[in-house]
Amino acid sequence: MHRAPDGEAEPAGLLDGRDAVGRRAVCGCGWRGPLWARVATLAEHDAERRRVHANPGPYGDAPDDVKNALRREWADYVGPAASEDWSES
Repeated sequence: MHRAPDGEAEPAGLLDGRDAVGRRAVCGCGWRGPLWARVATLAEHDAERRRVHANPGPYGDAPDDVKNALRREWADYVGPAASEDWSES
């Protein structure tokens, strides 16, 4: 069981972001983009090959450059008309 930052036990079934093996963009229609693999060392980092060295923390937050790349992959998939409605969070 993992503990939230405030010390409270988190509900069963939640994953710890530090256990993530990578990230990928997904769409509600079922489309899944390529995996951006998490690598163990900075020497292995290669954004061109979607290999990222980053410490995601307990909530799995991706670095901003990876978030932006995932958004671009999704936008390329849905096309310009649909991606115009994308709101930055």
